[in-house]
Amino acid sequence: VGPPQGRGGFEDDQSTEDQEEEVSRVAGPDVGSEFDLVIVDPPNLGSDRTHAPKAIRFYERLVHSAARRCAKGGLLFVASCTHHVGEPELAGAVARALRWPGCEREARVVSCGTQAA
Repeated sequence: VGPPQGRGGFEDDQSTEDQEEEVSRVAGPDVGSEFDLVIVDPPNLGSDRTHAPKAIRFYERLVHSAARRCAKGGLLFVASCTHHVGEPELAGAVARALRWPGCEREARVVSCGTQAA
């Protein structure tokens, strides 16, 4: 599945509705299937700091959709290669998404890591 806008990142004028369509396209239809392992690893979602807020909202929607497909006791792996979205921002997006209606899940961080310099 390709990145948002077919090349990664967001257009400055991309509407919330357009972003919602991207989440649906990337996450696929909500068919009720559950999996023991769900991986959220989108491409770079923004080339500069101005795209970070949109990228964080996109991560929230992706995580919410992915978590709903994660079986009880399953693992949800979330990765980010968006330079301007750091570990605290990504962890906050994940925590918020897991509290959204229809997705109330208990969660714990198993591991955090970064790319080698």
